[in-house]
Amino acid sequence: AEFKDKRSRDMRRRLRSSAQLLFCLLPGLTVSSFGQTPAANSNATYQQLRHLLPTGDSAAVQDLTLRRDAAVFTFHSGSFAFYGAVNGKVTGAVFRGDGSLHLTPPTEPEKHSLSLLTKEPALDESFDVAVFRFTDDTAAEIQKAARGKDISDVSYTAPAQQFATALRTRLHWNLDARLLQDVLSPAPGGFFLASIDGRKIASKMVLEIDPHGAQDVAPEEVELMTWNENRTGVWAGFHTQDRLSAPGEAANDANDTCSIDHQDLETTIAKNGMLSGVAKTAIHAHANGLVVVPLDLYSTLRVSSVKTADDHALDFIQEAKDDDPDFAVILPRPLNADERMELRITYAGKDAVSNEGNGNYYLMSGARDRWYPSVDFSGVSSYATYHMVFHVPKGVDLVATGKLVKASSGGGSA
Repeated sequence: AEFKDKRSRDMRRRLRSSAQLLFCLLPGLTVSSFGQTPAANSNATYQQLRHLLPTGDSAAVQDLTLRRDAAVFTFHSGSFAFYGAVNGKVTGAVFRGDGSLHLTPPTEPEKHSLSLLTKEPALDESFDVAVFRFTDDTAAEIQKAARGKDISDVSYTAPAQQFATALRTRLHWNLDARLLQDVLSPAPGGFFLASIDGRKIASKMVLEIDPHGAQDVAPEEVELMTWNENRTGVWAGFHTQDRLSAPGEAANDANDTCSIDHQDLETTIAKNGMLSGVAKTAIHAHANGLVVVPLDLYSTLRVSSVKTADDHALDFIQEAKDDDPDFAVILPRPLNADERMELRITYAGKDAVSNEGNGNYYLMSGARDRWYPSVDFSGVSSYATYHMVFHVPKGVDLVATGKLVKASSGGGSA
């Protein structure tokens, strides 16, 4: 069955319903095999980031103030040990000593929300240990204020390793893939993250500032969240000050690194729940220097190849499905704003499709807008078109959004 569809980016994000399908499966479908490509996660720069820890000398500081949007960090005394440079860029440091964080959200609703948790419209937390990851000028700012050098030891590497493990196995977020976007880009980066072991309010607290939208609150760029072994919680989420102070509706403008203009999706569904697909995806860059394209794909759908329109195989990132399986593609060259590139992504897997009984199968709730590679859009008033072809066993009734172009039967499938 062949369909065409057009959806707004905002509708896809908010309703999470684009290109959903309901189908009944019958015997007789064979899943195609896939060709050989570079192994997932084999990019050398990505592997550097993946195994990076603080090494070498550390920088001692006294009464250093570090301002990041609405957050003010004060390092009363202590030292920073820096992560090694990757592609000439330092992407993190671990602090040990006496530090504090003050955060006042810029909007009244966020102040009220925070006060429900802290009893105050602002957050004041102190800490002895903090892990920082960044692509902005944080390293240079700390080094400029340094009052001397110490020798770093395991007391710095252990918190870094613990946070990396938590990201992968507890928070399920591939921070290394996010850092790689800025490390490989010729454009300056602006990402900042602080993971704090709090003394008073929360033992595990993360502040993230991402100009392309913070992890859980995009399109808002600033997020404060806490976590423990049992749960995670967003305590505040808001736009950066420069977005809030911009004229008109600028704060609501899309801040994604890229969008998708059009997709050709050819999808095969088997009786055992195996879903396999080939997506021809037209990527549209929003800013200069796009090298790493972050895409959203259900974690059990495993990518076997990514190629350009001229059949050039590309590196891609997709860690184990139960860890931090964020999918991203590394382009052969940086794209400038408004440049486009077509990718051909081949993927397959089970568990995205649920057996509802009585011969009925349905997409799992988390896979309804992730059964094909997509961008987690945060903007509004932008559209993508879809041309979708489904191969299912003969006799199946298939329901999908869009306009039915044609349906045919043959070879044991419909």
